[in-house]
Amino acid sequence: MVKFAYTRYLYLEDEVRYSLMLSLLERNKEESLFWLYELYFSGFDVFGYLFNLYEMLYITKKSILNEMEELHNEWLIDKHKHHIPGTFIISLINYKYSIAKFVKKLYKIKCKDVKKNEKYSNKLIHMKPEDYEKYTTKIYPEKAYKTLAFECKYFIRKSLNTLCEQPITYDIKMYTDKWLYYASAANIWKHRITLYNGRVDDENEEVIFDNIEDKEKFDDEYDLEPDEQSLETQQKSLGRDNDEQFSVNDLIKNYGGFIEHVEEKSS
Repeated sequence: MVKFAYTRYLYLEDEVRYSLMLSLLERNKEESLFWLYELYFSGFDVFGYLFNLYEMLYITKKSILNEMEELHNEWLIDKHKHHIPGTFIISLINYKYSIAKFVKKLYKIKCKDVKKNEKYSNKLIHMKPEDYEKYTTKIYPEKAYKTLAFECKYFIRKSLNTLCEQPITYDIKMYTDKWLYYASAANIWKHRITLYNGRVDDENEEVIFDNIEDKEKFDDEYDLEPDEQSLETQQKSLGRDNDEQFSVNDLIKNYGGFIEHVEEKSS
C-alpha cells in the first residue's frame, strides 16, 4: 500500500493540497488554478477538498454552496467538463474568508479577523469552458526528462507541515529512486503503468514490467528522470531548506487575524 502519492509532475499530493489552500488565502488566482489542476488531472478528488475548505474558511451572508453542489452534480454527469473545478477556484479567490473561523474549527483557538475595507464578490464566477486547457497534462515523447523543468511552475509550499496532525517526512530516495512506485497511487500514472504491462510490487516498493521491451517503451514516453533535474526543478517538488514553518499564531497573523490580549486588572 503506497503511503504517499505523487502527482503527474511529482509533487506530493498532500503538499499540493496545502499549497492550494495557501494560494487561495493569498488570492493568487494563477497559482491556485495550477495546484487545483495538478490534483485534478492527476486523478485525485478535488471537490471534497474544496467543499471542506468552503465550510471551514469562507463566511458570507449569501452562501453559494447550493450552486457549487449543482455544478458538482453537473460534473458527475459529464466528467469532461474540466472547467467546473476551475469555477470553484475563481469564485473563492474573490470570496470573503475568515481565518478566525478556520483556526477555531481546526485548532480550537479563538481569535478575531482584522476588519478590512475590501469588497468581495461573494458569488459564483464561471470559468470559460476553454480556459482549463492551459492546465492539461503535457507530455514530451522521447524527451520525457524535459517535462518537470517545463511544467513545474511553482515551488511547493511546506509552511503548514508542522501544523499537520501527522507532519510529512520522507526519504529523498522516494523522489530520486522510487518515484514511479509512489506515483502509481495517482490514477494518471496507474493508467500509464497498466498500458505498458506494469504492476506495482508493494513489498519491494517498485514497479515491475513484464519484459524489457515494455519498460523501454514506458521509459521513452514517461521516465521523468527526477534525479537528473536541476536543483531548482527538484526544489519545486521537494521544497527548499529555508522554507518557513508556520505556527498557529503565524497562520493567524499572516492571513488576516489577531489574538486579542485581555489585560489583567490590578487588584
